[in-house]
Amino acid sequence: MSPENKTNRKQLGWMILLLGIGYTCAFLLWPRAAREPVYQGRALHAWIEDIDQIAFRITSTNGITLQQTNAAAAAILATADEAIPWLRSELRCHDSSLRPRLRKLALWLPQKLGGAWVAGALTRSGSYSAWARHRRAAMAALIIGYQSRPLAPDLAQLLNSGDSCWLYTYALARMGEEGVPPLVWALTNRDEHIRRYAVQAIESTTAKLDAAVPALEAASRDTDWVVRGIAATTLEALKTSNPLYTKRQGWLRTGIYGNGSYEF
Repeated sequence: MSPENKTNRKQLGWMILLLGIGYTCAFLLWPRAAREPVYQGRALHAWIEDIDQIAFRITSTNGITLQQTNAAAAAILATADEAIPWLRSELRCHDSSLRPRLRKLALWLPQKLGGAWVAGALTRSGSYSAWARHRRAAMAALIIGYQSRPLAPDLAQLLNSGDSCWLYTYALARMGEEGVPPLVWALTNRDEHIRRYAVQAIESTTAKLDAAVPALEAASRDTDWVVRGIAATTLEALKTSNPLYTKRQGWLRTGIYGNGSYEF
């Protein structure tokens, strides 16, 4: 074998070795999606999707408590410990920007070449969109309650991004004191709906609200009349033992996509 061939083989060997090391590092270091829990042979997301509407009782003494336990809620509670990492990955998911771009290109393809079929295949169905996955995960966090507090930063990030959904704020309200800072920050959001959901959640929590008082005082001068009214009422309740405030109670009835009613 000529010296030139030996040199080429040696270089090839080094290249293969470096590629192998690179692939190994990528495999070990690349973030993997958390494993979805399975309960009674069904994936957790399937249980969450079974929820049409679920009811929570709101009282000044106990805060937001789950009142309606069904098979889906039981599955969520039974898998709570192992569900937290998966729920975090669901809250952090986002739709690929490549898919809609390819879909736009596919729309230019002639019908004979299957342009419509390709565009349809590239259209992600609603239940698999990031929007839907975020809300299903938030519903699970709301049902789990205090145990789901590691998810507070992720729910805060969604609110900060302008994603308006009361499942996020009520889930934070059930997390105790760790849920208060994100709610306080949400009181300054540009979206009046997010501010409303935040102040309603603050009104409903039993966590200490000392750190929220300055934000509530500012919210009592909000441009939105709902935010102003609830902030003022909450401040008054913090300063008095008047039975008018201490015995207040209400209901939250909500579906997995934030549809429902809030009565206080």
